Amino acid sequence: KILDDPQKGVILPNLREGFVVNETQIMELLYEGEKRRHFGATNLNEYSSRSHTVFRMVIESRELHPEEELGDPDSPWDTAVRVSTLYLVDLAGSERTTEMTEDLRLKEGSYINKSLLTLTTVIEKLASGKREHVPFRDSKITRILKPALGG
Repeated sequence: KILDDPQKGVILPNLREGFVVNETQIMELLYEGEKRRHFGATNLNEYSSRSHTVFRMVIESRELHPEEELGDPDSPWDTAVRVSTLYLVDLAGSERTTEMTEDLRLKEGSYINKSLLTLTTVIEKLASGKREHVPFRDSKITRILKPALGG
């Protein structure tokens, strides 16, 4: 389930957020997210991702004063903070419904295919330059990625 907050934007109830200051901590969060992914065998792939994964990093940086310690939250030096957002997205692969045998795989595959089709439609409409409705709300992945897609 996805919620909308006027201040924060899209909110995912089971989202894991963490504060990190080095590469090791980033990799730990990536590994934790990878453990939560859904995988399953298909006719085409023994170890197939059955879910999309979005790893969003909000990077806050500022120039350090020469006498300041890295990561000091009580630093007396007040400098401008630059904020950037980086999305790393791993999309689950699309499936041919004629090659799916189990009902669960068929249902999963139809959700994956619908979200990939919606993402394609959103990107095509944004790239066309025409002023027309862009269906961001038609799938969870496009709602989550809306800020990165320019919506």
